[in-house]
This record gives sequence, structure tokens and C-alpha cells, in this order.
Amino acid sequence: RRTSDILQDILIDSLSLKYDYSFASNKIGMVYRQDIGKNVKVNFGFAVQPSELAGSSTDKSIRTSYSNVNLVPSTGLKWKFTKEEDLSIDYYGRNNQPSFYQIQPVVDNTNTQNIIVGNKDLKSEFAHSIVSKYRKSMTRKGQYLEVSLAYNLVNDKIVANRTTAPNSTVQKTSYINIEGYYDIKSYYLFTASLFSDNLQLSLNGNADYYNNISYVNDKKSFGGHFLFTQAIQFRYAWNDIFEAELNGNYSLNRA
Repeated sequence: RRTSDILQDILIDSLSLKYDYSFASNKIGMVYRQDIGKNVKVNFGFAVQPSELAGSSTDKSIRTSYSNVNLVPSTGLKWKFTKEEDLSIDYYGRNNQPSFYQIQPVVDNTNTQNIIVGNKDLKSEFAHSIVSKYRKSMTRKGQYLEVSLAYNLVNDKIVANRTTAPNSTVQKTSYINIEGYYDIKSYYLFTASLFSDNLQLSLNGNADYYNNISYVNDKKSFGGHFLFTQAIQFRYAWNDIFEAELNGNYSLNRA
């Protein structure tokens, strides 16, 4: 980033920067699977993921180094009631590393109204996810049903902390780790033949809730965000000659 006084054609060192950095990550793990009878399957997994970010300015006056070892577990259970009906429940953990933009050790005042200050002490996020899915095919009736429910909890969530100086329009943005973020997501799909295979009905929808967290002037606030969508489709096909669709959609977005 080069910043110059265009009137005097002078490079402003304090606002200019040349910074070189690299990020490396590796992952190794194992999964164990076991059948319990004919209808139940379980699995357990574990992985180790070390990562390292390092960088410095060309004159070596600014250096940063961030290393972390992530432990990523997983487990799953699946019931197969019949050939056409099953239920699965899975848990997995994952790490989300902070980006260089969030931990950069220098002030970014490219936008003088929004100054970015990185936090070199940021930790990586760790997300816990539980996903359940139920599926049933009714071949004789030409029907299919799928329902899913997922819960995500994020520890050390990385969020922006925005502060404004008194009697000023200049905003300063930094980043911190906090607790309290979670989301719940649900989804369903149902398809069926009406009267004949030529006419198909499809219903699908989802309902999601996000418990967001933010900081403004060092004060913590929670924001609930609810999303709901519903869709219906009628599809008629006559051989390979004629095809028609009728679609309806409804959505609700509330914060």
C-alpha cells in the first residue's frame, strides 16, 4: 500500500506499508466405523490440524507470528429401519482460523472514516455442529420425504468491535473473541406424484434462527435473526414434448 501527497508528489511513509506473510496448515486424522447388527452403523473420528501464520514488513520493524494446534473430533450414528427409511445423527467439530485482515499488526487507515486495527491475540473459533436427518422413500406411492435439523454453537466467536470517538464521524474497527453465538437450522422436502407420474407436487421449506453478537463502543449486544421460507411447485410433463411448471414462494426475514 503506497500513500502519497499528490500535490507535492511525496511518499508518506507512516501511511504506506509493504508486508509479506504466509499461512500453512496440515491435517491428519483417523475414523473408525462399526456395524451394530444389520441396521445400525456408528463411527468415531479424530483429527489434528496444526497451522502457522508468519509475516514481517520489509524493514523487519513489524513482525507477527501465530501458531495453533486444532483438535477436531467427529462421531455419527445411523439407523436404517428399512431399505427406504433411515435416520442419521452426526456431530463434528471444526476450527475457523482468524484471517490476516483480522490479526494484522498494523493500522489500516485506507478509509479515513473507518480505521481497521487488527488484534494479534485473536484465537481461532471452534464450532460444534449436531446434524440430524430423516429420509423416507415411498416408491409405490411415488413419494419422498426428507427432514433435517441442525444446531451450531461457536466458542471464541470472532466479531467486530466498532467504536466512535466523541464528536467525531470516524469509526475504529477491531476484532475480539466472545461467547454466546449459536444458530438452529431446519429443512424439509416432500415430493409426490398426483394422479399419475406426469404430474408432480414438490413442497420444501426451512426455518433458521441465528443468535448473533456484536460490540459497539465496547458494549455487548445480542441480535436475534429469524428466516423462514416456504415453496410449492406443480410440474407437469407429457413425454418429451411438453412441460409446464407452477411455482409459489413465501419468505419471512425478521431481526
